[in-house]
Amino acid sequence: MSHEPLYNTENIELVLDSAVGEIVYDEKFSGVIVNNLKNGESRTLECDGLFVSIGRSPATDFLRGVIDLDPAGYITAGEDCRTSHEGVYAAGDVRAKMLRQVVTAASDGATAAHMAEEYISSLS
Repeated sequence: MSHEPLYNTENIELVLDSAVGEIVYDEKFSGVIVNNLKNGESRTLECDGLFVSIGRSPATDFLRGVIDLDPAGYITAGEDCRTSHEGVYAAGDVRAKMLRQVVTAASDGATAAHMAEEYISSLS
């Protein structure tokens, strides 16, 4: 996924290596104070909106060689949440998929639980 469109959009400022320290508001949201994690400097950014990205690095290294992962480390699993290893299901943002949001993760959880229940029932 290329970030070039973000870098090239006039009304978007990427603030990297930083953390939001404080929300600025009077009667409504008006900005944030950000702290640079590399040099410790703080600055106030006036803005009408805020999107915070926490990154996209799935914690799946412990699964390498056990189940199939895509090149970015996401678990390869179908819409039924089945992985390449029988009886192992992937749910949520570690599953390779187009959209990563709470609602899709919750859906994955319900699907994976149902499929795991069917799998366990088939063993008896």
